[in-house]
This record gives sequence, C-alpha cells and structure tokens, in this order.
Amino acid sequence: MASYNEPRLATFKAGGNISKYTFVTMSGTNITDREVITATSNSDKIVGIAMEDATSGQAVKVALVGGGAKLVCGGTVASGSFLVASTGGAGVSVGTDGGYIGAQALEYGTSGQIIDVQVVLFKV
Repeated sequence: MASYNEPRLATFKAGGNISKYTFVTMSGTNITDREVITATSNSDKIVGIAMEDATSGQAVKVALVGGGAKLVCGGTVASGSFLVASTGGAGVSVGTDGGYIGAQALEYGTSGQIIDVQVVLFKV
C-alpha cells in the first residue's frame, strides 16, 4: 500500500461538470474567475486534481502541487510514473510526445482504478 500525503487544497469554480479524482485545468484565459474544467489531454496545463464532484457553477476543492491526492487511472500505470491528463481527466503515463505532467503515481493502477499520487506540475 502506498503512503498518502495530505492534499494542499484550494477552492475554484467549476466551469462544467467535474468528476472527483480527475485532473483539472483553468477555463479559458481569464484566470481571475478561478474557474476550472476537466483536463482532457497532455497539452492541457494542469492546475491540480478535483477532490469532489461538481457541476457547472459550483465550488470544487482542488488538490494543488506539493500535496497528495487520489487520481483515476486512464490506463495501466506503474508506481513512480509521471502522469498526464487523458479522456475524462484520468491520468495516464506520459508518452514519448511529452506534455504537462500533473502527478506522480505512488502505486500501480489499471484503467478506472483510483490510486494515490503526489501532485507535481512541470512540462516535458
């Protein structure tokens, strides 16, 4: 069993329906609204991981860099893998095309499984 670090949380406004334990990104270019939407590709600049379900307009707690979180896997993930966003905000291992990394897996997981991760943010 992986160790779990407490998340560093911030509250944002949901710019659409968001599922818990998925990657989120800022909505549009006006970040003063503090509005996030589901991140769906490795080119999305990830803000963090939603820690609860939210519908458009609702407040949503997001785990930020420097803390732990839980994340839904979008495929098979090895412990220690760096993860990018994929369909529905799920995390997948970064491929050779790189992208914006949003988390590091703290345990092995398969598609649809929820795993412990450390929230990190950088581009490769």
